[in-house]
Amino acid sequence: MRAWKISASSDRGYEPRVFSFFVNAATGRLIFARDEVYHGAPIDGHVSGMATPGVLPDVASNPVVDTPLTDLFVRDVLGNLATTDSDGNFSLDGDGTEILLSALLAGPFVEVRDSQVPPPFLTQTVGPPGPADFVFNTTPGEFTTAQVNAMVQVNRTHDFYRHYQPDFDQLDRPVTANVNSSAMSCNAFFTPVGFSVNFFAADARCVNTAYSSVVNHEYGHF
Repeated sequence: MRAWKISASSDRGYEPRVFSFFVNAATGRLIFARDEVYHGAPIDGHVSGMATPGVLPDVASNPVVDTPLTDLFVRDVLGNLATTDSDGNFSLDGDGTEILLSALLAGPFVEVRDSQVPPPFLTQTVGPPGPADFVFNTTPGEFTTAQVNAMVQVNRTHDFYRHYQPDFDQLDRPVTANVNSSAMSCNAFFTPVGFSVNFFAADARCVNTAYSSVVNHEYGHF
């Protein structure tokens, strides 16, 4: 169906009125009218994940704890983007209505990839002011914990360097964190080809290498 779009506005010293009218081009009948005045209201929220604490690996004697996820992207279905702060908090501009938000283990400095278990894509529908709270790895396992560990520790290492050398902005680019590979064990590495840090799954000899100081070390090569 073909339609004409006609815009009209009025401002007489009070709240402005702006509408778009859509009219059937064949019959002249009004199809619908859309209010074009939007009263934005932010949606606030928080992102965290169950991650391995301290410097020990993911073992039974060192259980995961709820950890804020910094420098992580949160999007809405309209393409608006927010990045979590140092406490895992974010604020996303909205149009005052409910909207679908999504979060995944990616941000300005790292994107987590996994050949065994795809990193989760969390979504929820929420209206302003929220809160829109996301928690990764709510049912902890080796692979999902490795994913969150990589996200946490790459960002921590990036922020550590930038804190002591604020002018060194060459680190302000994303690296890929590949986790849970079974290609080898007892190892981890960085490669400048594609800029990635790479970690391996546990086996009979070694723990999963995506944890604290191992991630710090490999990102240090970058």
